[in-house]
Amino acid sequence: MGSGAVIRDAQRKNITFHDLRATGITWMAVRGDDPLRIKQRAGHKSFSTTEGYIREAENLSVGFGKPFPSLPAELTGIFGFDSGFMVSSSLLSTRNSTNQEWSKGGSNP
Repeated sequence: MGSGAVIRDAQRKNITFHDLRATGITWMAVRGDDPLRIKQRAGHKSFSTTEGYIREAENLSVGFGKPFPSLPAELTGIFGFDSGFMVSSSLLSTRNSTNQEWSKGGSNP
C-alpha cells in the first residue's frame, strides 16, 4: 500500500462529520450540560433523540475523563513567532466590541 491508503475493515472506518457531531453531543452530556441546551445546540426536533445521547453518556462517563478540558498554559499565554511578532492571548479572545457577544443565535452560547 502506498502512503495515504485507506484501510477499511471491522475495526476501522473513515470518520464522518456525523461521527464528530455525535462525539461533541455526547461530550456535552458527559460534561453535564443542561439537556435542553444540548437539544437546542444539536438541533434535535425531539427530546427523545437527545435522550439517546444522554443515555450513552451515562454509559461512557465512568473513567471518561474530563471532556473539553482547559487548554494548556502554552496555548493560552503569550505566543512568540520566529518573525519576532508577538500575539497576546487576550487579543485572541477579544469579543465583538459592538455587542460584546460571540454570536447572536445559532448553536453558540
